[in-house]
Amino acid sequence: MSTMKDYIEHYKDISFDEIPFNEVDNLILAQLSYFEFTGIVPNDKGMIAFEQALEEYYIRYPYKATRKHLIGIDATIYLYYDLYHGKRYKNLQLSNYVNEVDEQQQFSALLIHFPNRTVYVSYSGTDDSIIGWEEDFNMAYLFPVPSQKRAITYINSVINWRDRKIYVGGHSKGGNLAMVAAMYAKASIRSRIHTVFNNEGPGFSKDIVESRAYQLMSKKMKMYVPSDSVIGMLFYHPENYIVVSSIAKGILQHDGNTWECFGGHFIRTKRTRESIQNEMKIKRWISYYDFKEREKIVVNFFQVLKKSGIEKKSQLDNLTIRKVITMVNQFRIVPPEEKQVLIDAFRTFFTIYRGADPKEKTKKVAV
Repeated sequence: MSTMKDYIEHYKDISFDEIPFNEVDNLILAQLSYFEFTGIVPNDKGMIAFEQALEEYYIRYPYKATRKHLIGIDATIYLYYDLYHGKRYKNLQLSNYVNEVDEQQQFSALLIHFPNRTVYVSYSGTDDSIIGWEEDFNMAYLFPVPSQKRAITYINSVINWRDRKIYVGGHSKGGNLAMVAAMYAKASIRSRIHTVFNNEGPGFSKDIVESRAYQLMSKKMKMYVPSDSVIGMLFYHPENYIVVSSIAKGILQHDGNTWECFGGHFIRTKRTRESIQNEMKIKRWISYYDFKEREKIVVNFFQVLKKSGIEKKSQLDNLTIRKVITMVNQFRIVPPEEKQVLIDAFRTFFTIYRGADPKEKTKKVAV
């Protein structure tokens, strides 16, 4: 079955006049904001052609020099190399690229212009920084988190009267940011939004889903999740989501490059039993604690990670014995009544991040 790579190879020289913008194009543009375009795409006034931006990017970050070591989002970025001189995206213009990471937020976004006064607001998902994941977990007790606030100010500042038709989208956390931005954008912008694309991004607390702002925008929202979805099933989400088939298994399905498509459409399927069970477990976990308790759990959880020297998610892939011992020692500073809850939080985190239940690896560790 075909994936996004096949789509790019077969459709890169077919214009939007021949085959209109579709849901697979959406995912391509949603992931375009993962590119490190600092110094390439203007961050305020001015635009750069899509082709020129990619040309400068691949000069700065050579494809041949890095393709043997691609993992995660790097693989997505270099998949786009096949679009380098393609006709389909040739007339697109890029502008207003921002990439902001500090102690409170990880935020990146890009504005993509079509020739017919149509724009796509692309919000990036979480990068390799722990702060990005911490923001995701903060959504369990806080709304809006800093990147959600920034998503709103971003769309309000980059959209102008010339933009007649607006698409808003993102992948992973970017999908959540796209929904928030659409919900709370200025009324003059909301009225021109055609579709909001959430490509396996987390949802919201129940009160936000029941809010008027959400309900007014819900008919324009399209949410795509893979059959083994975990990230997209966090918190409460649109009920009319679309389940797509993937060539991968487990958490690896979060990578949009693995989603199967036929022409400009993703192949539909049903969620797996494991995905449904994980969603139920997470919702039960959330419903058991109030917002103050959730905040305490999340704060303690990330304090343990940070004090253990974990600054990037990729560090969790190859934890050494020494690092595990350091993390276990950090548990000793947690009050006894909170310790078991925090251990459960770690298990939930590793289930999400590594796609497997780590109980077998942690149950013999005394804390």
